[in-house]
Amino acid sequence: MCFVHNLLFRNLNAVILQYEQISKPEDVADFMIFCQSIHEGIQTHHHHEEEFFFPQIEAYAGQKGLMETNVKQHHAFEEGLKNFGEYVYNVKPEEYDPKAFKQILDSFMPALV
Repeated sequence: MCFVHNLLFRNLNAVILQYEQISKPEDVADFMIFCQSIHEGIQTHHHHEEEFFFPQIEAYAGQKGLMETNVKQHHAFEEGLKNFGEYVYNVKPEEYDPKAFKQILDSFMPALV
């Protein structure tokens, strides 16, 4: 599990290192595809944790609600991650705004980390 989370954080670190550096529309378009893959990875990973992994841990431990803290942690960044996804799938490269993008990142990164 730590390897998967490390992969997600390394991808987000790449986003943080690059979001201000890009300006050409073709670079923005490529960057948004990279961000889309990160969004899908995080969303899919956490969905599978909640739907499959956490219930299996609770069943194995015989303790319903054992993973509730983890689910609450996911919900803490859910809205920001949704906004991130909407932005990276819908922004036109010529309308990319690094400041707006940073605000979206800041809205969910602390809770995610």
